[in-house]
Amino acid sequence: RVVLSMVPLVGLGTARLDGAEVKAAVLAAIEAGYRHIDCAKVYGNEEFVGDALAEAFERGMVAREAMCITSKLWNDDHRPEHVEAACRGSLERLGLEYLDVYLVHWPAPWKKGTVLCPDPGVTTMDTWRAMEDLVRKGLVKEIGLSNFGRRRIQIILDQGTIRPTVNQIEIHPACQQPELVEFCKARDILVTAWSPLSKGRVSAASVAHHHTEVLASIASAHSLSLTQTVLLWHKQRGVAAIPRSKNPDHIRDNFLMLSTDECLTDAEMKRIAELDKGERLTSDWVGVFEETAWPWPWVGTCLGWVSQLIWFLIPFRVDLKMPASGPPASRRRVRGAR
Repeated sequence: RVVLSMVPLVGLGTARLDGAEVKAAVLAAIEAGYRHIDCAKVYGNEEFVGDALAEAFERGMVAREAMCITSKLWNDDHRPEHVEAACRGSLERLGLEYLDVYLVHWPAPWKKGTVLCPDPGVTTMDTWRAMEDLVRKGLVKEIGLSNFGRRRIQIILDQGTIRPTVNQIEIHPACQQPELVEFCKARDILVTAWSPLSKGRVSAASVAHHHTEVLASIASAHSLSLTQTVLLWHKQRGVAAIPRSKNPDHIRDNFLMLSTDECLTDAEMKRIAELDKGERLTSDWVGVFEETAWPWPWVGTCLGWVSQLIWFLIPFRVDLKMPASGPPASRRRVRGAR
C-alpha cells in the first residue's frame, strides 16, 4: 500500500511546462530535495522529464528507489487492450522500468485516437481490471485515480481486486471538497491536490480578494509566504500537493513545507475552511464531476472538455469557475481574463 512515507506530501507538478522548462524544473526540484514528480501522457513532456531523471541518476543526485514517479492513463486509452501499451509508452518516454504510481487521469473514456468522442463500450471496471494487471506484471507498484467522485470510487472498491491508493483531485482554499476528502481518507486512499495554489492565484498580487486577505493574515502570523501557508494547510489536512513551478526559488520554497515545524492553529484551520465556496477552476458541464451532472452527461462532458482544451491551448482566456453543487444555471461564474 502507498502510505504517506512513500508518497511525499509535496511533489512537483509538470503540466504545461515545455521541454526545457520541465527538465530544468525537475532537476531543480530533485536538488532541493523533492522525491515526488507528477507526470502524464497528455502533458506531452514525459521525454524531457525522463531526460532530467536520467541526468539526476547519472550524477548521483538521487537513487531511483528514492523517487516516487507518477503518470496517468489518458482518456482514449481506457479500453483494456490499450492500457498496457499506454503504460509502456510512458515508461519508455520516462526511461524507467516501472512507475511508482499510475492513475486513471479522468473518468471519461474516449474512442481511441479521438478527442471528445465518448466510448460507451468501456466501463470503469473494464479499465480498472486492466490497471490491476499492470501491478501483477510489475510495470507499476501502485494504481489509483484522478478526478473520481465517491460513486465511481465505491464501484471500484466493491468490485475490484486491488484497491486504489491515490485519488488526485482539484483542491485549494476555494474548492476544498471536504466530503470527498473524508470519504477517501476513511478508505485509506491518499488524496493528492492538483492546482493546490489555485493556478497561481495565491499570491500577493491578488491580495484584494477576501480569501487571500485571510490567508495573508495567517501567513503573517507565522512569517510564511501565502504559498507556504496554503501548502501547510494541505499538509495538516493530510493531503499531498503537487504545485507546478518553473521558478527554482519557488520550487525550493514550496519544499520547505516538508521540514517546517510550523503548525496552523485550530482557529486558523477553521478560518481557511470558511473560505470554501465549492468553486472549481476546472469547468464541467456534466458527466466528469458526478456531483454536478446534468441529465445528458455526454453532451455536458463534451462541452466541459472543449473548455479544458481552450484552457490548455490559449494563453489569453476566460476562466469559468464551477461551484461543486447547484443547478446548472447557477454553477457558472465568469471572471475576467488573466
